[in-house]
Amino acid sequence: MRYCFPTKDYLSYEKLASVLDPSPTSAPSLWRRVFDRQAVLAVFYQLDYAADVPRVSKCIRIRKERNSSLQYVLVPTVYLHGQELSDSHVSAILGSAVLRKPEDVTRLLESLDTAAILEKDKPKQHKTRRKRRDMPVRGPSPPGQIISTAFDGGSGIDASLSAKLTVNFTNF
Repeated sequence: MRYCFPTKDYLSYEKLASVLDPSPTSAPSLWRRVFDRQAVLAVFYQLDYAADVPRVSKCIRIRKERNSSLQYVLVPTVYLHGQELSDSHVSAILGSAVLRKPEDVTRLLESLDTAAILEKDKPKQHKTRRKRRDMPVRGPSPPGQIISTAFDGGSGIDASLSAKLTVNFTNF
């Protein structure tokens, strides 16, 4: 007799496909979708048409994966403004990191439409780095001067290495 582990009620890919395909009214009007049965992949996205270069502003990718008990589950991945959000955002919205019923997809899409999550999770603009102007500009070293390296840690170089690091810039 084979022992079967108790299974949780996970949403199957076939059930999601039967609910979402082919009726176009299953997703909110601003959301577009790509549904590929052969690749076992569903993608919901919104395009930012107002930008100079249209780009995907919001995206949910749903993939079929195996969990730790080797059951197939549907795992959503959320992207905002080109950056992937952590699994904790999906868990906070759905109560778990996997889809359990078709209504979970609708809840995830509706939660991304709210302005609060967009402002909180919008990637921050990186400041441009300025050139370091506080570094002194040095000319060529006089003949026979030892150039300090980052490897000596400021503690000095021993006598055997100092002869090898002697630099004479008059030969250049």
